[in-house]
Amino acid sequence: MKLVEQIRDMSTQFSDKEVADAFSAMQGNVFDQNFEKWMAEAETKGDVIAHDEQYVTLRMNLSEYTQLEESTCVMLVDKNINKLVGNVVYDEDYNPTLYRYYGYSKEGAQTLNATRTEQLINLPSGAKVWQITCSKYENFEIYVQPSKN
Repeated sequence: MKLVEQIRDMSTQFSDKEVADAFSAMQGNVFDQNFEKWMAEAETKGDVIAHDEQYVTLRMNLSEYTQLEESTCVMLVDKNINKLVGNVVYDEDYNPTLYRYYGYSKEGAQTLNATRTEQLINLPSGAKVWQITCSKYENFEIYVQPSKN
């Protein structure tokens, strides 16, 4: 729930439009200012798995940010555009449970305009299957309701 709290905190500092723009572009002022700091912290914590001229691969323990038990996320960031281009979520046994790929418009702020998600789901019968969802986004907006605390 830490991530939700961080998003709520952002809503007190930025307008709904600024938050929506930041998330839809996966950058904006909110992320541009913090990208280098975020990368430096990841390097210090040992979360950078690999990097080259264009890409950085990071590992993050999701239990620090969500209620997912012992899940790990490996993210691929394109340094040329400072955007996440893909990620894989692994369970506690390091088996992949979710793959997500991000597509961006080519013009302007290169806003998020498509995702492909492959998610392992458990059917009521007990069988496990991969569900694939392809999404296209237009006029993307996020409204954050401030917490009542």
